[in-house]
Amino acid sequence: MQTFDGIANGTVLSDPIPSLKAGGHTSNFANRYTVSSAQGRFGNSAQNTTAGICQIFATISGNFTFECSGYYTSGAPTFLTVNSNFNLISRFDLVSGNLRISCSEGGTTYNGSAVSASTWYDAAVSWDGTSLRCFWNGALVHTSTKTNPATAFYPSYGSVSNAVFTDDVRITSACRYTAAYTPSHPFIAA
Repeated sequence: MQTFDGIANGTVLSDPIPSLKAGGHTSNFANRYTVSSAQGRFGNSAQNTTAGICQIFATISGNFTFECSGYYTSGAPTFLTVNSNFNLISRFDLVSGNLRISCSEGGTTYNGSAVSASTWYDAAVSWDGTSLRCFWNGALVHTSTKTNPATAFYPSYGSVSNAVFTDDVRITSACRYTAAYTPSHPFIAA
């Protein structure tokens, strides 16, 4: 879990991406993010200053929830991605200015409404052992399935540098959400 609030403004992150909680994870490309006080839900966030992904690796074969907040500025960012070793479990991205959620393992896609620049969005995906649920700003917008353990989690990133900020990143080995919920910030490190 990371809120970026305890990290100094201007710090370039390093692998493994820092976590406020103990747990086994590794990461690649954390240095594509720089801590910024320019935009934050509460305090600092991490700006994707070098276009591209940061992968957080933690194999979760059972129930899980992955969530983060993304502040969209321009381009065609991805708000979150969950992969297995074999396929895409879920990706929230922008296509022609609209939200799209792709769930390759379940063979489903959700095409949503327009996404506004200069706005924070909350994205979450949870799995309860049967249903894969996708949430946008706390609303349940899409349900699908998955077949393989979640192994890689990507917080918000842009196809061009400086297009998106990320805050409140959390991976949980439990299904936190099965119905609409009210997003809360910042996450509590307890």
